[in-house]
Amino acid sequence: MPLARLGFGHLPDRIGGARVALLFVLVETAGLALMGIDSAAWIATVGAALTGFGYSWAFPAFGVEAVRRWGSCCGRAA
Repeated sequence: MPLARLGFGHLPDRIGGARVALLFVLVETAGLALMGIDSAAWIATVGAALTGFGYSWAFPAFGVEAVRRWGSCCGRAA
């Protein structure tokens, strides 16, 4: 999912890691729901793509938020 990171690389810095993580966890959840609900192979493939796209952003956004909060609680600029 390098294209996802190239296209949306500015989002965690611009709107915050927590908001980006929430948004893309919801995208990931929608993909997992598609895979679980429907039995058609093409819909499961779309669900897998959504899951991968969502996860490719949720994990780094959580990291951005953790670094930001660690710096603020410990008196260090992050």
